[in-house]
Amino acid sequence: LKNRLAVSRGVFASAARDEKTGELILKVVNAAATPTETQFNLNGVKSVTGGQATVLTSENGKDENSITEPLKVSPKTETVAASGANFKRTLPGNSFTVLRLKTK
Repeated sequence: LKNRLAVSRGVFASAARDEKTGELILKVVNAAATPTETQFNLNGVKSVTGGQATVLTSENGKDENSITEPLKVSPKTETVAASGANFKRTLPGNSFTVLRLKTK
């Protein structure tokens, strides 16, 4: 799988393909405290036709769950509406995002 992620300082990513579903899986960390708009350039992919994002984030990178706040830091899932092999996405500060993208 050839891929190139043009990312900003503090953003780290890896890519893999799910052989069963054919989905492209991107795991992306934004270690910065502020949101970062990131350009994804997926060489070798004709088109992304949508997908799903699971995002784990918190305003403060030191936040943690507790008995009184068991869901303070918990994953949220949303639909990804991307098309083409190149797209932009704003990554929340202090976040870990898993993108499962349907590709052609």
